[in-house]
This record gives sequence, C-alpha cells and structure tokens, in this order.
Amino acid sequence: MRSSLKFLLSVLTGALLTLGFAPINIALFGLICPLMLWGLIHKSTPMQAFWRFLGFGIGLYGVGVSWVYISIARFGGQPFWVAGLITGLFILILSVYTGILGSLLAHCAKKPWQKIILYPTLWTLFDILRSWILTGFPWLFLGDTQLGTPLQGFAPIGSVYLVSFMTVLLSVLFFQLILERKLRRDGLGILLIGLLGYGLNSISWTQIQTQHPLSITSIQGDIPQSLKWQPNLLENSLLTYQTLSQKALDQHHQILIWPESAIPDTQQDLPRYLHVLNQTLTHSHNSLITGILESQSTPHNTLYFNAALGLGDAHGVYLKEHLVPFGEYIPFQNLFGRLFAWMDIPASGFTPGPRHQTPIHIEGYPVGIMICYEIAYPMLVREHSLHSAFLVSLSDDAWFGDSLGPWQQAQIAQMRALETGRYLINSTNNGITSLINPKGHVIAEIHSHQALALQGVIYPVKGETPWQRF
Repeated sequence: MRSSLKFLLSVLTGALLTLGFAPINIALFGLICPLMLWGLIHKSTPMQAFWRFLGFGIGLYGVGVSWVYISIARFGGQPFWVAGLITGLFILILSVYTGILGSLLAHCAKKPWQKIILYPTLWTLFDILRSWILTGFPWLFLGDTQLGTPLQGFAPIGSVYLVSFMTVLLSVLFFQLILERKLRRDGLGILLIGLLGYGLNSISWTQIQTQHPLSITSIQGDIPQSLKWQPNLLENSLLTYQTLSQKALDQHHQILIWPESAIPDTQQDLPRYLHVLNQTLTHSHNSLITGILESQSTPHNTLYFNAALGLGDAHGVYLKEHLVPFGEYIPFQNLFGRLFAWMDIPASGFTPGPRHQTPIHIEGYPVGIMICYEIAYPMLVREHSLHSAFLVSLSDDAWFGDSLGPWQQAQIAQMRALETGRYLINSTNNGITSLINPKGHVIAEIHSHQALALQGVIYPVKGETPWQRF
C-alpha cells in the first residue's frame, strides 16, 4: 500500500476515534482505532511510522478540538485566517506528540512481546507528557471512551491513564491474535483484562454517607457570551440567576451552585449586593457557591483572579490555580505578548491562585472546587478531592459554541468522579450541567442552551480510592 494512502487512512483513523468520545460514545472505536493504527505501521520504518501517527493526530485533534477555532473566531473576534492559523498550529503541535510516539514504537518494538508492552506504555507516557508540557492539554484521552465498559473499573486504581493503558493493551492483543492466532497467549490476556476490569468495577472504594443527603440546585443561566461581560447588562445577569434560584431559596438546607463567573464582576465592586445575598441565604439556612472575579491591590498593580465564593452556610473562597494559556494569561510573555499585540488578539490577565488553599466548607463538609479547564487535569482534581466530601466543577461553556466541547467536558467530569469515588456537580453557564455519582454515572442533566435549575440529591463521601491514596 502506498505511503500517501496509508497517511490518509491514518488521518481517517484519528477522525473515527472521535466517535468514541461524547456525544457519540461508541466505546468500540476506542479499541478499534489503536488496532487499525498499529496495523498501518506494521513493519514500517521509524520515519514512516512518524508520518502515519502524525496523520492520526491530525484526524483526531482536527475533528475533536475543532471548537478551538470557534472560541478564537466567534468569541475572540478574530478574522477567519487568524483563527484558522492558530487552530492549525495547535493541532499540528498536538499531532507531533503522536508522531514521535509512532517513531519510537517502530524503532523499539520488534518482537511480539515488545509490541504488547511498549505500545500501551508509550501511549500512556505521551498522554502524561501532553498533560504537563507547556502547561498541558489533557483532552481526548483514550480512556474517556471506555466509560460504561468493564475497563472503567481501572480508573479508581490509576485514573484515566491506566484506563488508556488497558485499552491500548487490549487493542494490541487483538491485533496479535488476528496476526499470529496464538489463542492461549493473546486470547487468555484479553479474557483476563475483561474479567479484572469487571471485578474492579463492582468494588465501592469509598463510603457514601446515605444518612446525610444534600439537596443540590445547580443553575444554568444560559447567558450569551456576547452579553455577559457588558457592564450595563450586569443586573440582568444577576436577576436571571436569582429568579431561577428562587424556588430553592424558599426551601431550607439547599446547596445552590452558580457556574463560572456567574457574577461577572469582582467581589470588591459588589459589596452591597453580596451582603444582601449572603443575609438572605443565611436567614433561609441555604448555601451558595458561585463563580465570581476577585481583585487584590498591590503597591504596583491590581491582580485579578478567577474565583469561586461561598455565601450563606458556605464559607470560603477558591482562586483558580491552573489558568487557560492564551485565554486567561499569556505564557512566555516576551514572545507571545508581542505577537498577540501585533495581531490585536485580546487576552485576559488573570493571576493563578496559590497551591494548597483552604477548601470552601458547606455545613461542615469540605468541597473540592475546580473552575473550567481544571476539571481536565487528573492530578489536580486528585489533589482537590483529598479530604473533600464531594466535588464541584464550575465552567462557562459558552466559549465552545455549538460544538463537541461541552459534551467532551461533561464526559471528562464523569471520569473525574469515577477516579475519586465522589459525587460531582458539573455546573455550566449554558450546558451541559449535570450531577454525577461516584461510579461516573450521570443521575441528572440539563442540555445546552436551556435556562433551567437542575435539582437533585447527592451524599457526602468518606474514604479514598487507590488513585487518591497512592
């Protein structure tokens, strides 16, 4: 088969893998696509493998993170050529990871046992590197495709990384079985992985305190991004959230959740509004966690933070630690700052919050908070979940537009709940808002572009999964 045809097939294989992610959720593609990719580099040179794996990355990220273009063009206000150039470079950089992975595989994996070990090991290693280098982009991990299958049982042991490892291991065992027909070795390995995953999935690693139910009302305001940050429309935004919350405010012991920057102003600029809201919540014995901005004055300038604030029976503030590069801050300011200024691209100037912050408490329970992009980082969520009774993720998915982004982020939230064995409230401005149980199952949900209040019951959790502990 000609190299150009194999390259095109590699691109198609990457694009097909997106069918394994939300909203399509066909888990079988998570197994088939790594198998197809391995077949395309079978007996190839390291350079051939590089280009074919690069093509796979172009297909996967070209389809899977196409929402980057929407964010830059529609909401960043950039012309199509600027948005297209930035998106194309971003996809190419991500694809280089997969290209290097393919080249290493072809160079090192010569014998069957080497292929079986190195393929899943290197795949997982490069996933970890991709989530760390240059602040990381922990998106479209293969393990996310296996939610709802026996392989999800490995998530509380080693997070999505271990699920990805086992998924690729199954794929390469299937390939070797088809190629060499060694049923005793490869068939037995496939059976053992399936049974082990099924057995692990039946274990409850944490203890749900069913005697302490917590009533949750998560508000999805559906405020258009084009209107949200206009100062003259601030009161309209606040009124939307108060109106949708009114039913919960009339009841006792409700935990209200408003999404990221639901209050699109700083806490310091709205002292009276927040004082009245806090008194109302305290009087009715209700709690609120809301996204808001924080400002802190220094002798030289004013620092701004993307924050979550507890009001009523909720106490504390969380300052977002892991900011979105080029969205909330500009990394390598000397290089990219000048480039952004030349191209007239706006960028927020947020400051990251400190590590190891005191968690927000509700009714004596510590809450692990993530804001927007933070939910994608397995290690960060692990740290925030330690000693937390439940998790809350606040985001504003309006930046994604009508794309795959909100669905993918909701799927990622399911994996974080499964890894930590905790209930998770995924609160967004315009979808998808959901309540997720410790097994990663969605128990209540609001889809995109609906201004609604999602109500449900969750329970505080004690204990740790092996992933949290070790």
